[in-house]
Amino acid sequence: MNKYKLLTGSLLFCFIVGVSANAFSQIAKDEKIDSTKLSSTQITPHLLEKINDKNIIYCSTFQMAWASLKKNIIKEEIKLLQPPTTATILNKQEFPENALEESSYVAMAGFGKDDIVKKINNELRMKFKNNAPVVNEKIGYYDIFAYSFLYKELYFNTAFERLINPIEFKSNNKKSYVSAFGINSFDSSTNNKLAEQVSIPYYKNDNEFILKLKTAKDDILLAELPKKETLSATLNYSQRLISQNKETYLTEGDSVKIPIIKFNIGHSYKEFIGKELLNTNFKPNKNIKYFIAKATQDTKFKLDEKGAILKSESKIEVKAGCALISRQIKNLTFNKPFLLYMKENKSSIPYLVIWVENPEILEKTKP
Repeated sequence: MNKYKLLTGSLLFCFIVGVSANAFSQIAKDEKIDSTKLSSTQITPHLLEKINDKNIIYCSTFQMAWASLKKNIIKEEIKLLQPPTTATILNKQEFPENALEESSYVAMAGFGKDDIVKKINNELRMKFKNNAPVVNEKIGYYDIFAYSFLYKELYFNTAFERLINPIEFKSNNKKSYVSAFGINSFDSSTNNKLAEQVSIPYYKNDNEFILKLKTAKDDILLAELPKKETLSATLNYSQRLISQNKETYLTEGDSVKIPIIKFNIGHSYKEFIGKELLNTNFKPNKNIKYFIAKATQDTKFKLDEKGAILKSESKIEVKAGCALISRQIKNLTFNKPFLLYMKENKSSIPYLVIWVENPEILEKTKP
């Protein structure tokens, strides 16, 4: 737990309510949407982000790309002229390499002169075969490129039920109907295989509980809890409750109802663009100035009755010379803001954390 607390500034995720018709159409079609078109969702590269009235999305890939740049090229904390607060946080936080299996990610950084893009593409093809993205950036001889990609394709051994009746999701005194999956009513004589994939690490009542969905290697946790000031504080609260309570399981008549989550969002960390690097130790030429020209993160995620698929890609491009207890029936329905996080089951460090504040990233349907 202590190791985890030192690293909680690594993970974040976000959701939305007032999305335009065009933006919602893109989400429904699984097209990538620019984060600027989402009025109720926020992307963050760290877990110290304050929770407000928006969805918050964090994935570890930007932290991983930043760490590769710091460790392999700069070889010290990255110093920027007039640094944004985000840079200070990223320098202080680390995402531990042992929190992920090596086969699930690529994180590299290098100079154009060393064919870094070619090396990255070779590594991607070797690990992910047909699922590998293609990096097309044209990196100049003295330019620097930091990159990370995380791919998770997790399936339940037995698919859950796609529920006929939608969930009425309540947020900010508004209601929306969203598609859902789970177990409509647990019956040990018919759906034991489904129940084996579900445990309840914490249960106070139907308004405050934590649910764990199990896949072969990774855990998906959903926590309907009062939100704290930040993502990390809410995550720590969830982890503390799990450590202090005994895990229980579904009993006759219990229901599990989880919104289908689906989004594909591209984000630019504009606060970094044009910032000059002040580090001097790494320079191949002492007369060259370096500026951050690109700092992006694309994250695609889907959670439904079959499992979860996550693809997240981050890029940092640095240009040379140019600026740019009593028995009761439990109704475990996630119908108001909740926390979701994913981790490998051998690790306590989540690689994905989402605070779902509103249904912008949920699959909407008719009542």
